[in-house]
Amino acid sequence: MSQTDFREINYLCPVCKQKRSFIINEKSHKQRKYLKQLGVTSYYDIHFSVEDGLHGVEITLDQNFNIRDRKPMGLLVSASPIPLPTPDLQLKKIEVGEGWRSWSYLRLKHETKMFYVEYGTPSNPKYVPSPFGTVVIEFDPTFEGFHEKWFGLLAELLEYTSKFIVENLEEVLRYIDSNVDHPLGIEEEETLRLFLDLEATIITDFETLNAGIERINREDFDDKETLNKCFGFLKEHFSRDVILPLTIETFQKSLNVPIPVLSKILLVLFMAQAIKIVHTYSLPEL
Repeated sequence: MSQTDFREINYLCPVCKQKRSFIINEKSHKQRKYLKQLGVTSYYDIHFSVEDGLHGVEITLDQNFNIRDRKPMGLLVSASPIPLPTPDLQLKKIEVGEGWRSWSYLRLKHETKMFYVEYGTPSNPKYVPSPFGTVVIEFDPTFEGFHEKWFGLLAELLEYTSKFIVENLEEVLRYIDSNVDHPLGIEEEETLRLFLDLEATIITDFETLNAGIERINREDFDDKETLNKCFGFLKEHFSRDVILPLTIETFQKSLNVPIPVLSKILLVLFMAQAIKIVHTYSLPEL
């Protein structure tokens, strides 16, 4: 794999007027069905701004990676209290254990990834949909002050994240269960993204990385051996003359570090401004 296997696409969002970018794999791009048939193919960038809220843009590229069109997408901002029926016999049930403090009932169904989670018995459940309605979360909270935006973000990420480990879902839910009594902050939101988005790309240079690492208090970590191993791997990677794109999945597999541990380390690096993390969320071609 060479440095040219990946390409950064930059564009101006027609909705929020922000400069946006995402990274695509050149080989995968050229193999897309619609590109072969029509000469163009679309990617979807879903993001948030304070003024415009959650919104999406469809970006159409040709075979030479030129932008041919960019247009706003219609998102599902509310859901029917009755989710679209999908026979559970077609879905894989993911076990997530017992002992949840924040909900007495939870059902999460992913229509396109073909799995569901179910815990407890419903009494008067609330519904949180993903923007396109392919993920629906039903739950009975056990206390007042339950911040539903946690489940809103989870549904959104599950819908747009192209590659995640379903078996990590229990870890994600445990994290939400421990924090859903307070609002989502920047750190919490990025933690959820790191848990789920294995194809997120880590971007930095050696000087920025090294300066950021120096600002981190290593005494906050119990497992200093793993912390130092991760720091050493990143320093070695970003000191090369030719730097290949580094995804979270590649990072995790290279060191065999559990995703929850790696997510915490990456979050600390992110907050210390040692690295940037580029998330690209897209819907599969239909």
